[in-house]
Amino acid sequence: MTKEELESKATYIEDPILEPYRIKMDEYQYCLQKYVGGKKSDNYRWSSIGYYNTIDICLIKMMNDAVKEKNYTSLKEYTEELLTKIATLKEFRLK
Repeated sequence: MTKEELESKATYIEDPILEPYRIKMDEYQYCLQKYVGGKKSDNYRWSSIGYYNTIDICLIKMMNDAVKEKNYTSLKEYTEELLTKIATLKEFRLK
């Protein structure tokens, strides 16, 4: 199967709460992608972060990646940020 055929079978979760991420799904896996800016022709540019067997693992990786984007002055500050992101995701998942 060609790359184009595989791409046509993929579906996406593109929810505003996930920004700047999206999740690409096919019958075998979940792919976490991050928007990297710019456009190539009429398409936005996305970078694949990783491939996961379950949506839960994919979402955990997204939270970890999101908190690693900035510097922290203490472990407390880092863990508070991580817990805030996790709470936001839990709230979203409960709706």
